Amino acid sequence: MKKCDHHITDLHKQLTSHYALVEKAQKALTKQQRDLEMKTQQLEIKLSNKMEEDIKKSWRKSTQTGDDLLCCVELNNQAQSKWFEEMVTTTLASQTGDDLLCCVELNNQARSKWFEEMVTTTLELEQLEVERVEKIRQHL
Repeated sequence: MKKCDHHITDLHKQLTSHYALVEKAQKALTKQQRDLEMKTQQLEIKLSNKMEEDIKKSWRKSTQTGDDLLCCVELNNQAQSKWFEEMVTTTLASQTGDDLLCCVELNNQARSKWFEEMVTTTLELEQLEVERVEKIRQHL
């Protein structure tokens, strides 16, 4: 019987020791989970800030591109007007009215074609910008 009591005492000590180790591991796991949650929140905040920053950069870039496009349109309009004035002056000085009308018609056709190209290009640029913003949002 003494032997059984001694064996039971040893088993009880082992059980108590194992239980203490389990509690210690549980506490360590809880602490690691809290640390992980905190780091996850910090990472989400950083990603959110990064996403906002990228969207702002994209917006600025888009605005700058639009401003550049408007500047190019204005310069082109000025060049076409100057060219047309010179053509009219030259034609009046050297040719008949029929030739002038032909030149005017050619100028109008050229302006029409140019305008169509500018509208198409502007729409394509806007679509590309929308796609770029969407890709940024998807990746962040």
